Amino acid sequence: MTAKQIQLKAANEQVTRAIMHAERQAVDTKEYVAAWRDVEKWEQRIADLTDPDSLEGEIARRGVVSARARTERRGHE
Repeated sequence: MTAKQIQLKAANEQVTRAIMHAERQAVDTKEYVAAWRDVEKWEQRIADLTDPDSLEGEIARRGVVSARARTERRGHE
């Protein structure tokens, strides 16, 4: 396994944990925003480690946008 593959595996594990944590937070709280920012960070890491035209890279980039939207939505509902 290459160093990049190891980093990608670790990032995938972390984003899964981060998503599970974020989904348990109450909407419109500081914890909710912080949790989704953590998801965004890990999704960005995956996007950085993958090819732009790969399926995994595309999913990660969408994950970045989705997580960011959840943090920006706070207070607008």
